[in-house]
Amino acid sequence: MNVSIARKAATTGLAAAALTAGAFAGFAPASASTGAPATENAGQTVATVFQAAPKGNGWHYYDSYFWGAECNKIGNEKIDSGEWKAYRCMGNWLNDYNLWYQV
Repeated sequence: MNVSIARKAATTGLAAAALTAGAFAGFAPASASTGAPATENAGQTVATVFQAAPKGNGWHYYDSYFWGAECNKIGNEKIDSGEWKAYRCMGNWLNDYNLWYQV
């Protein structure tokens, strides 16, 4: 693994780095092989598509988690303790889950 792929793995999650390295090239849709970005997300990387805060006011970023279950566990603990009134774990198997909350 070269240094740029290792650095990407450390900052955006291993799945995104694997996609960059072409580990899942056989699973890419035919349109992805042309190298042209999709028009709805043109100019954005996979990491930036999922980094946006939930819609609405008052959302604050807390942390990022590899496992969605861990993200939900922390969110539920904060709700149960009364520290937060709402939380959302945003992400998927391509990216880490970002935990957002409202107080």
